[in-house]
Amino acid sequence: MRDLRLIRLGGYCALLAAAMQIIGNIMHPPIPRDTVAALGVIAGSGDWLITHLILSSSYFIFIPLAVGAAASFRNDPPELRVAVPLIIFGTALGVTQILTHLTLFRFLAVQYAATSDASVRATIVFVYDAFWPYNVALEVGHLTVIDLSALLFGIAMFGETIYPRWLALVGCAGGVVALIGLYIGTLVVRTTFGDVLFAVSLIPMVVFIVVTGIILVRLQPVPSPARAGAEA
Repeated sequence: MRDLRLIRLGGYCALLAAAMQIIGNIMHPPIPRDTVAALGVIAGSGDWLITHLILSSSYFIFIPLAVGAAASFRNDPPELRVAVPLIIFGTALGVTQILTHLTLFRFLAVQYAATSDASVRATIVFVYDAFWPYNVALEVGHLTVIDLSALLFGIAMFGETIYPRWLALVGCAGGVVALIGLYIGTLVVRTTFGDVLFAVSLIPMVVFIVVTGIILVRLQPVPSPARAGAEA
């Protein structure tokens, strides 16, 4: 027996989370690798608050998404017993990382723009440079966990009849492609091209989430054997 209300909630959350992630990442300006240039971009972004509220809120939606999607599987596959806790853990890391942009780095950028004192500016640059590696670690960490969770969901879908085989393949491939794009775009190619590569690598993942959401929303109850016999 499936809990259709929980499953459909997961479907709506999948569609909403995908939309919020797309909108938030489009609104988010690219952050230059140079610290002074980065502070200028952050301070000059008029949409910084709303952008990061959208992104941080989208991560909370991943939890009912994962729980609702897991409820659509009839045989409680072992992959999901790992994937769902991973998504919850990844959500916590993701919210923490996004909130550093909303609070710490925004504060530093505004203070940098508001002063012309060279010593104060030097201190702000020092603090920014000291904390930015932690931001990168949180970003890589939470996206790694979420990408691995998508891969596990894709593997589990091979054993569930409501999901087409091609979608399971997209889930597996999307998780792997997103991981490759993340590590190359964030840790290897530290240029604008790396940012573009990272963004493009997320396309299969977005397709996977959206199609999964549509399937969950449209899922219909299966008639019981007694009812099916009566109707016959």
